[in-house]
Amino acid sequence: MYYVDADMRRHPFWDTKTFFTWADNWNDVIWVTDATLSTLPIGTAMLPKPGVVLVKIADGASTYAIGTDGSGNPVLRLIPDETTAISLYGTAWADYVIDLEPTVFSKFGTGSTMSGSETVDRSIMKTRAQLAAASI
Repeated sequence: MYYVDADMRRHPFWDTKTFFTWADNWNDVIWVTDATLSTLPIGTAMLPKPGVVLVKIADGASTYAIGTDGSGNPVLRLIPDETTAISLYGTAWADYVIDLEPTVFSKFGTGSTMSGSETVDRSIMKTRAQLAAASI
């Protein structure tokens, strides 16, 4: 599955979890032939949408929020401890965490560490269960 941008460049999604951080359902997906798809140049991979989920490496313990730098590039922001996670995302903060393969992490820059005094818009966040349910 790909996102096609205004320049007609196709950007692959890593998986359905990543797709559903950008979309709520399959309704806006347009099917094209392989012949059409092959005419579109490949762009950078689509990473989870900033602000929608928290992420960690599948075999790691550190949890990160996804943000953007001053140029709009995706960055990972370390959530330093559970107290900060609860302060920002509530007691069910772990429900927002999805695992990513280590190879995906290399696609992000490094942002500043999160602090408990920041404001987070939880209304746009999706839990693992919501992402899984959307893919059915």
